[in-house]
Amino acid sequence: MFWQSLTVFAADDPLGPGPAGVIQLQQLITRMINLSVEFGFIALTFMLIVGGLKYLTSGGDAKNVQSAQQTITWALLGILFLVLAIVILRIISVFTGVDLLHFSISFPGGYTSPNERCLNGLGSGGACQ
Repeated sequence: MFWQSLTVFAADDPLGPGPAGVIQLQQLITRMINLSVEFGFIALTFMLIVGGLKYLTSGGDAKNVQSAQQTITWALLGILFLVLAIVILRIISVFTGVDLLHFSISFPGGYTSPNERCLNGLGSGGACQ
């Protein structure tokens, strides 16, 4: 099955993909934003676990307990701020109709997504299927 898909790709476009354009730039920036948010959640979850381990291994020492509590507090605040930012962006999107969660470059006469090209009858090949 894998080799058949490779053969079909080679038969469809022997020169490979074309040059990158606005659509690929949008996709790259959107992926970078999504990855940074995901990395933030992972890092904050890790810090929450580290804070818990620091608390467990503090041995009752007031200085170590305070350090663990600060780590846990800042990790929870970070998660809260990330969630709050996403909720605020969604609320703004609902009220204004501008989708702030998906990066888009638009300019007069330009197509900024493969779907837009397909809807206007200008797309072809695998992009419009």
